[in-house]
Amino acid sequence: MTVQSAAEIYQANLDVGSRMFFAGDLDRIGSHIAVPCAVHTQDSSQRIERLEDLLVMLREQPDSLRRLGTTEYHRICIKAEFTDPTGQRIRGQHGTYLLRGGSYLMERSPCEQLIELQGDDWKALDLDRQMRNSDLTMVGPQLMEHLRRREAQPDKGES
Repeated sequence: MTVQSAAEIYQANLDVGSRMFFAGDLDRIGSHIAVPCAVHTQDSSQRIERLEDLLVMLREQPDSLRRLGTTEYHRICIKAEFTDPTGQRIRGQHGTYLLRGGSYLMERSPCEQLIELQGDDWKALDLDRQMRNSDLTMVGPQLMEHLRRREAQPDKGES
């Protein structure tokens, strides 16, 4: 058995998630991200408590990429390290690259992400993207409306 470095695990996690996301395979990517999780940008922050909320957020993001004309989406590990002695958590930094026909659409977007081994799968817990949400939507209006509607409805389990 080959022991992988934190950077190898982190990059593999980025690759799998990027392929599923860009292909629109939201059913599978939903199992690649832990819930609850948090998403932070320079001008927005949102805690995602439920899988259905995560899926609303993820459905909205490809629209933002399509509006830009993105043909390729890559995330490349810059550095990563285990954050606990058991090797169950990794904090890493990566750059996100958006391309159209081989040309960069914008400067590399630096990101930091925490991933955790849950069962046999590495899942994203928190993402901090050093870019404005208004430049590339992560937390969009559909998610915010979805959360407002849910908060306005009484919990069906309450008496």
